[in-house]
Amino acid sequence: MKLLRMAIILALALTLMLAAAGCGFKTGKQDQEPTGTDAKEQVVQIQLGEQVSLEDTSIVGIPVVQDKKLTETLVKEKEVANGQVYFSGEDWAIGTMIIEEGVSGEQVKKLAEKYANDIKKNYPDKKVNVQAVGNGVNLANIIIE
Repeated sequence: MKLLRMAIILALALTLMLAAAGCGFKTGKQDQEPTGTDAKEQVVQIQLGEQVSLEDTSIVGIPVVQDKKLTETLVKEKEVANGQVYFSGEDWAIGTMIIEEGVSGEQVKKLAEKYANDIKKNYPDKKVNVQAVGNGVNLANIIIE
């Protein structure tokens, strides 16, 4: 009887250990991004070649093409701590702004609208999205189709 009880306890202990080990097992494939032929290729057409350059960065495997001239103008604004103007795919020109503390919501919306219109003027064939974030909160989201 004691031997049977010990065998059952041992079997339960082994089962629990295997279950715990199985739950923690990772294949490593889940965290890998596609590379080589698995990666999605993206072609971006640029109208004003002298104003943009291809950066080494990417967003989810899509190359980020930045408009350096508009980006430099954007980050010189006193209300803007950081930001950039770039392209996502063939259809979108995007402006992002991180706003300094103490800037009113009205100022942020005016600034976002100004840059949305500037981007649309430079790239009339693209849809435009300008977002402004301050203190972790989205303060403006302007879309021009």
